[in-house]
Amino acid sequence: MISLKTNLVESHIVRIRDEGQAEYLILQRSENSKYYPDTWQILIGHVQDSETAVEAVLRELREETKLNPLAVYSLNHVSRFYEATDDSIYLVPVFVTVVPFSARVVLNPREHQRYKWCISQQAQRWLHWQQHRRSLVQVQREFIERTPTELPKVHDGSVGSDDKGTIRRK
Repeated sequence: MISLKTNLVESHIVRIRDEGQAEYLILQRSENSKYYPDTWQILIGHVQDSETAVEAVLRELREETKLNPLAVYSLNHVSRFYEATDDSIYLVPVFVTVVPFSARVVLNPREHQRYKWCISQQAQRWLHWQQHRRSLVQVQREFIERTPTELPKVHDGSVGSDDKGTIRRK
């Protein structure tokens, strides 16, 4: 019987240029990765037993990139896919993580070998997984083309946000 699993999270990591244009961080999996080596993806990780989905996003962000978020928003989107290696269907909540434009990415080499900051159209060409490309369209539409407060804010890094929870764009 096919299993249903809910132990993963995904997050689009975004930085905003001074003129308001969004750049998305995409990550190339390590060539020695057990799963899908060399593929380009968004941040994805496992939820540990004692964690909430938001806590898992924050931990994975730190472990895989050393980035500290300004804010994390729920995209109110669940990615879904079938994984043949364990005969499972995965349901994965998707988040938007905003980081400072000047933030420095430091990759965990066991996880990823390269990264790129891309505008949406470039990221669409590089991302391997269809569900990542689909949710990127939703991020662009619901987060960049609208005011971020229209998405539920689930974590406030308290740096760079105002008292209403909106991200300040210069």
